[in-house]
Formats: sequence, C-alpha cells, structure tokens
Amino acid sequence: MARSRRRASNWDSPTKNQLIGAVKSGQSVRKAANLVDMPYRTALDLVKKVENTGSTHELPRSGRPALLDEDEKDQIEQIARGNRRMPFKEISNRLDTPVSAATVRRALNERGYRRCVAPRVPFLTPKQKDARLEWALGQSGRERDDGWRNVMWSDECYVVVGSSHRIFVTRKPDEKWDDDCVVPRFKQSSLRAMVWGCCARDYRGGLKILEYPGGKGGGMTAELYRSQVLEDMVLPEFTELKKERPKLQFQQDSAPAHRAKTTKAWFADHDIPLFPHPANSPDVSPQEPLWNVLKSALDGLPRQPTTHQELVSTILEVWESITTDEVNKYVDRMPRIVQAVIDAQGGHTQY
Repeated sequence: MARSRRRASNWDSPTKNQLIGAVKSGQSVRKAANLVDMPYRTALDLVKKVENTGSTHELPRSGRPALLDEDEKDQIEQIARGNRRMPFKEISNRLDTPVSAATVRRALNERGYRRCVAPRVPFLTPKQKDARLEWALGQSGRERDDGWRNVMWSDECYVVVGSSHRIFVTRKPDEKWDDDCVVPRFKQSSLRAMVWGCCARDYRGGLKILEYPGGKGGGMTAELYRSQVLEDMVLPEFTELKKERPKLQFQQDSAPAHRAKTTKAWFADHDIPLFPHPANSPDVSPQEPLWNVLKSALDGLPRQPTTHQELVSTILEVWESITTDEVNKYVDRMPRIVQAVIDAQGGHTQY
C-alpha cells in the first residue's frame, strides 16, 4: 500500500533538515526521501521550497495573527520538558496566555515534539549505569565469531496471557530512551507460566517450564534453580556445547537465586566459567529478544490458550519453531549493543 502523502509543512524540522542535508551532500532527492521515510513527491516539494525561499519553514501568510510568540513557545517547551507526562490541556492551564490544548500541541510540533508511548524499561540506578558502562567498555574488543560465539546466554521469563496499558510522553525523536521518556518496568506477576531457556550462536537451546509454589516466599529459590535449571538443563547442554567450543562461558542475570552462594559454588564445582552480566540489563542479552519473538507468536495466535496446560504446550511448540538464523540475528548485533551502551554512558538503549 502506498504511503499517504503529507504536506511538506506537516513534517517536523529535524526530519526536513535531515532531508535537505542529504540532498546538499550529493544524494538524489529520491534517496534522501527514502532515508527519512518521506514520500518522494513531498520531498521534491520541500527541496523546491528551499530553492525558492531558502527555508524549510512556511512563509508568513495573511490572516489571523499567531496566538503565541516565541517566548510563550519557549515557556511551553520548558514546561513539557520538565513534565514529560503532563497532558497538553494541563500545560495550557499553566500559561499566562489562555490557549487551547490544540495550540499547545501545534507549538510543540513546530519544535519537533510528539506525544508518544513511553517504552517500558528496567529501572537503572546511577551505580547500575556505571556498571553497564564498565561492562560495555570491557566487551568492546570482543570479536563476533570468536568471543560472542563462546557465550551461552540464559534467562527466565514470565509468559502471561493478558494486556498492559500505555503511557504517553512528550519528546523529540532522538529522546526516546532518555530517563524521563521511558517507564521503569518492575517485575510482577493471570494465566501465566515461568520458563527458562538458553541460546548461543548457531544454537537454540532447550526450554524448561519451571515449577515453583508461587505466592509469598514461593518464588524461584537457589535450591529450585539448582534442581530444575542447573542440574536438569545447564549441565547437560553446556557440557555438550563445550565439546566444540572449549572457551565457552555461561551467562545468567543477577537474580537473587543466581547470586546465591550455593549457586556460585555449583558453577565452581562443575568448572563452568561465568560471563559477566550487569544488573537490570536485559538489553545486553540475545535471549531477551527471543522471549519477545515467543510472546509475539503467542499474541498472534487466532485463539489464545485458556488453561495452564494449553499455555505450556503452546509455549513449547512456539519455542521449537524458532530457528538458529533468528538466534544468530540477535547474537550478531552484540557489537552494536555494546557500542550503544557506551554511547548512552550506561543508560538505556534501543535494544
């Protein structure tokens, strides 16, 4: 289906400036349009406007004078940046000049802001950001075919049949992952199952449906982790894969059961070296996007599971359908993830 055409004036300034910059650097209008995902005819109109007027902005027109001057727009931008979740109507109520929420929206649109759904991410403390940065700097020289091939990634995950609500924030396109533009995600618990899985390059490991009492004090303990995951899954899978990869390391996150003294002793007793993993950092593991693949496949089913047993059998079936090519796609992007963590100084990334 062809993209609907929008007038050049309806695109934000950063996008228009990126298009014009690409054209001035020698790219064709069509290539520049594809770069910013703008329809070709719209891009052509914009280029002609710049040639004729020297600006990407609309020329002043006769008619009703503007409701807001630049100082008032500055005030709107300042309020929006300081209160990302504040609705436009509430912003308008804080202004000296009475204007509508639509006027506030237009003023912010002119400066590149849009009302967007805030991504849900793990909460990161300053100390955890420092640890993420230190981790990324330590991994920045690792080669894909050698280093990244020698890591077995693992994780537990809740698979829940249900839905979640969305939160809107006001931001510019390049501010998506700023701390005040995301929603911290805290682990929680309807019809659900907890699973454990692992992967490595050219390898999709097994999947384990975990069994635990649930309720207060009935979560995944170090003892349950040892009996259900380490003995039943990790030991045989790691031992087999290590035959062809002598430098293999095992990755796990910093969940309490993983950090327990008995867990650390188990790894030492079985001579399984651990690959470092910073706390609250699912974005630096290829296993995490595989959970998203699994959940998306479940969400896309024409009929959702209605019993626990049905959910379990469906999860196992979907997991078996994930190919090693899909696993490799996420392992091979690890160098880019490491660089993204460095660029964000340990903060959130797009991954």
